[in-house]
Amino acid sequence: MKLRQLGEDRLLDQLLYRLPFGKTVAVGAGDDCALVAPPAGRNFLVLKTDCAVEGIHFLRRANALDVGWKAMMRPLSDFAATSALPQFALITLIAS
Repeated sequence: MKLRQLGEDRLLDQLLYRLPFGKTVAVGAGDDCALVAPPAGRNFLVLKTDCAVEGIHFLRRANALDVGWKAMMRPLSDFAATSALPQFALITLIAS
């Protein structure tokens, strides 16, 4: 079966249940986020990754400001869904 036929949700279902949790992982991957326990006395960290792909999430002719805005809003919406306060950003852009 090809990845396109399997789909993202089914692929993640097949991969994530096999991943062991490290000792500091409070909540494993879900909605592209994981909750990690930091050293004693500090707040939990919500780690997030998301990808913006040319031709799927943005068009080649889109201007850089619009692409950057969309790339930031994708992970920020997941932070909002988990009531997390973002302090840092990590985005992934795929363009050909």
